[in-house]
Amino acid sequence: MELDLQELFQVYVVEAEECIASLEEGLLELEQRPDDIPLIDEIFRAAHTLKSSSASLGALTLATLCKELEALSLTEHVSSAVEMLPVIEAEYQVVQAALSTELRRSE
Repeated sequence: MELDLQELFQVYVVEAEECIASLEEGLLELEQRPDDIPLIDEIFRAAHTLKSSSASLGALTLATLCKELEALSLTEHVSSAVEMLPVIEAEYQVVQAALSTELRRSE
């Protein structure tokens, strides 16, 4: 089964938005429960998934930011991790705009 470009981008967007929502929720909870290991694992998985799928599409800046968040989620730098979320969200908006542009060019 071959995915076309539009389908690929749609799958990425759905997955990315789920990961970002998970990061938002998890990081807010982590401020209240900084020693919650299952929560830290959830944040790490969301950052890892977003990193990998972004890198696969060539969104390397977003992938790098997620890699940094992965590293922070494994340390006790909760406030630094929380501060990264708006940067990740802003870069995701850049990626979405680039995907839209690419889709229009491929039509």
